[in-house]
Amino acid sequence: MDDELLMELTKAGIPAFSMSSGLTTKDFGWGSAQFHKMGREKISLIRTFVHWRQDVIISDVDTVWMKNPVEYVAQVSTEGPNLLK
Repeated sequence: MDDELLMELTKAGIPAFSMSSGLTTKDFGWGSAQFHKMGREKISLIRTFVHWRQDVIISDVDTVWMKNPVEYVAQVSTEGPNLLK
């Protein structure tokens, strides 16, 4: 959603793409119209990846992963529906 960041990621060789969402890069308040639009844009992005048959892990930008979540998800997905016993 941030074209400046997209350019920096691209220059660094990090795979990225523009959502072309039209959202501002300024902070917008929780519950505002822009906040809700951002949520809808995220859902649309998730739908796109699922349509492409990609696995998706959603995380806010202010989340810190202490370990690789893919390893955990791969383990849990093979254990079936009763994994949280």
